[in-house]
Amino acid sequence: GVIIIVRTTLGAIHLYIYDGMNYTFGEIVKLLFSNYIIFSYLIPLSLYVMIELSRFIHSLYIKYDRSLKKEEIGSICRNSNVIEDLRIIDYILSDKTGTITKNSMTLKEIHLKGEDRLIDIDKFLSDMERWKNENDLNELFKDEKEIFILNLLTCNSVEVIDGKLEGFSQDELFFLKSIKRYRYELIERDEKFVKISIKGQVINIYIVVELEFTSKRQSMSSIIEYNGIYMMLFKGSDQKLLNKEKEKDILKILNKATEYKSLVMKYKSINEEEAMYLKRRVEETNEEN
Repeated sequence: GVIIIVRTTLGAIHLYIYDGMNYTFGEIVKLLFSNYIIFSYLIPLSLYVMIELSRFIHSLYIKYDRSLKKEEIGSICRNSNVIEDLRIIDYILSDKTGTITKNSMTLKEIHLKGEDRLIDIDKFLSDMERWKNENDLNELFKDEKEIFILNLLTCNSVEVIDGKLEGFSQDELFFLKSIKRYRYELIERDEKFVKISIKGQVINIYIVVELEFTSKRQSMSSIIEYNGIYMMLFKGSDQKLLNKEKEKDILKILNKATEYKSLVMKYKSINEEEAMYLKRRVEETNEEN
């Protein structure tokens, strides 16, 4: 058997006899210290009370701190235990950009390949007076500026519901709102086509195939067709779509505008055979998955 004698701080002696059971040395030590903690006052009870009281007082400081108020709305400390962790916090990292920016963004500037500077978007759109009649619309894919507008209007996941633009991407929504002021407008979207308005003229762009944006791809791609002309459109991050060696001049320009969030758009002209081949490949991949 094992005999454990525990003497408390009050002078009382407790005798514990464990007979008929085999205990290892580790279990004996565990039992010894467990009983010592239980029957001794290592941490005074009053200390627990003082800790909880100080937490409560600090929570009141947070609640009534004027520097933490905005429009007479103050902060609320819902968990007093968190107060102890505030001192060790150096940085706060958050992906709640919508909360900080109030979901308010503006399309400020664009860069076209071959240019050595950024172009103000309002100046760019105000100069786009090419589309005046049906003949001009037949040459949609002839100029990079026009393709840029097409990319904004077609390569996105925005839907029009009751006349309002609805979508998960705030970037896409604000891009479309920015160009709408200059009469470039998304009217309707379906799985097979996108109806857009260019300077008051409504046209349908056929969607051959579309690859939605994913965090893995960091880009969105679509193949569109209009009047027998096919084109691949790309939209995504500069890390994914720009070649660091071949397009370092563009990266240098973008790096100078670090206060802005950048989005890269590309295109490639293809023929019908290539478009149908890519469509089959996408459909086969979707079936396998």
